[in-house]
Amino acid sequence: MELLTISLFSICIIFCVYFKISIVFALAIGYILFTLYGVRKGIELKTIIKNSFEAVKSVSNILKVFLLIGILTAVWRSSGTIAGIVTISAKFITPGMFLVLAFLLNAILSILTGTAFGTSATMGVICISIARTLGVNEVYTAGAILSGIYVGDRCSPMSSGAILIATITQTDIFENLKILVKTSIVPLLLTSAIYYIMGMGIESAEQIADVTGVYERNFNLNILVVIPALLIILMSLFKVDVKKIMLASIVVSIFISIFIQHTEVGELLMFMINGFESKDPSLNVVLAGGGIRSMVKASIIIIISCSYAGIFTTTHMLDDLKNRVAAIAKAKAITPFGAVAIVAVTTGMISCNQSLCSILTNQLTEGVMDNQERALAVENTSVVIAPLIPWNIAAAIPLSNMEVGAEAILFAFYLFIIVIYNFVLSLIKDRKNLRHSF
Repeated sequence: MELLTISLFSICIIFCVYFKISIVFALAIGYILFTLYGVRKGIELKTIIKNSFEAVKSVSNILKVFLLIGILTAVWRSSGTIAGIVTISAKFITPGMFLVLAFLLNAILSILTGTAFGTSATMGVICISIARTLGVNEVYTAGAILSGIYVGDRCSPMSSGAILIATITQTDIFENLKILVKTSIVPLLLTSAIYYIMGMGIESAEQIADVTGVYERNFNLNILVVIPALLIILMSLFKVDVKKIMLASIVVSIFISIFIQHTEVGELLMFMINGFESKDPSLNVVLAGGGIRSMVKASIIIIISCSYAGIFTTTHMLDDLKNRVAAIAKAKAITPFGAVAIVAVTTGMISCNQSLCSILTNQLTEGVMDNQERALAVENTSVVIAPLIPWNIAAAIPLSNMEVGAEAILFAFYLFIIVIYNFVLSLIKDRKNLRHSF
């Protein structure tokens, strides 16, 4: 019965992905399927619905953060903050260093904003445009961008994914980030080295087009426009609550929008709701977006995905799978981290979105390790494995933004290296523990 229900859910997911139907419909059908499974097992419908809503309540904090992220991404656009960051960054791009810089620039912006999709739609689009101007292989470039945009998704205090994982594992986000940053150093260096070597052979007689000219025509790009971004870095160092950090950045961005960019208050309010939109079509190509409306779909996905957690707990649907995962984790060649990675690949293929992938991976591996270790393992698997699956929206949306095929995933080296590096660390740790036990 469990296998049939999950199979039907998987078919719905594949159908929606194939026919390019919103994943929300598949998730809604999944909610009905899992609810019917519980009723079939003799559990009252009222109990199932009540517990699913209780599970959603537990992540209400994330929905508030989503609201703030929507507003923040809009006011950062209207204040010229993103335009300022991109303009400053573009000055350092040269053909030979292009791939490594594309990776690092997208990594920096993703850490500042905490959004992979937002980064791919701004810095990602700029970088792919420059690559096409220079004649640099756009598939390599898209791989470097895909690597960079998920650096922040994994270890930024602004990341909704990091907040979600901290919430569902009942851990402190800043403690998680502290360790995640440490384990990022080697993968970042290795990834940068690979892109540097790949870029050594790039030669171009053409000059880089003035891709930042459109920003300079539409914004007053003085140094003050980067203050909202600097605020996030500074306040994060002092472990200020994420919502307070975003609120502070939003307030400063509003002042900059009104008094430096001369945006009308009414117009700014519309930006916050519907997203930034300029009268200049060329600016809209690279900067339009953000706003509360942009987070509605993500919020619905989070709500339905989290409701699954309540259903699974009530129906014990995943208990058999949990036991199998626990058995796999005990295998010396696999390690608990390896078991989490295997689960993340499976859930990433079934769920088609990072949120549900993280939630299911966490649920299925609850008995494998303690909360802190599990939070880190889910961060180092679900968050970076989902973008490696072509039909997962974590890969599909950024690639669509850049208008590049799925083959670019093969060159998203950072995502592969994070998983491999942390698996090697888990093997070393297991060997040490084994020696100490004798």
